[in-house]
Amino acid sequence: MMPRPPFLALICVLVLAAAAPALGETAAGVPRDLPRPGIGVFFKAEDVPRLREKIQRPPCRELYEKMLKQADAAMAKWPDDKAQLRISDLAPKLPDLTMEQVPAEFAPEGGKQAGAVLDKYATEGAPCAAVAYLMTGDRRYAAFAWDVFGQCAKVNRWGWFPWAGTHVPQIHFGIVSRNLVLVADCVWDTLTPEDRRLARKASGAEALRA
Repeated sequence: MMPRPPFLALICVLVLAAAAPALGETAAGVPRDLPRPGIGVFFKAEDVPRLREKIQRPPCRELYEKMLKQADAAMAKWPDDKAQLRISDLAPKLPDLTMEQVPAEFAPEGGKQAGAVLDKYATEGAPCAAVAYLMTGDRRYAAFAWDVFGQCAKVNRWGWFPWAGTHVPQIHFGIVSRNLVLVADCVWDTLTPEDRRLARKASGAEALRA
């Protein structure tokens, strides 16, 4: 069984925390100088201040620290990977983000490696950074996470596989879609109207309306 990414484990804990306020806690307003989620796919804007408190103590603190390390490492590595693997150039030419099932004759040169690396950023680094932005307001995390989203949006499709003579979306499509919807929702207040239209179109998330 694959280990659960730290951001996903943290979100599970935070969602449960949002659903079950501590005894004596009162609802707090969302500070104007800190981000709020676009529409609250995973947690609502009114829950975020309390979640920021939760990550300061166990069990959320350890998970949050692991997630921040992963976000920082991915953000530092992204510029080199993006340039060296020509991700911006190759993304529009990739038949699928999940390239291992794509026959070599349909893959552009360097496409399999670029797709694998971009896929990893979409499923790990970018969502970690998006949650880090929502918790801290550090726009570096938002810029990195949205850049990864933008590259994924250029790709023809995410995580389809051959099945009984056709191609259909499989579980990886759901994983990538879930994570990129999280990215868009967490960084929503940094996006332009054009960016928001791209987020809705690329993710197929008609719920992303704000």
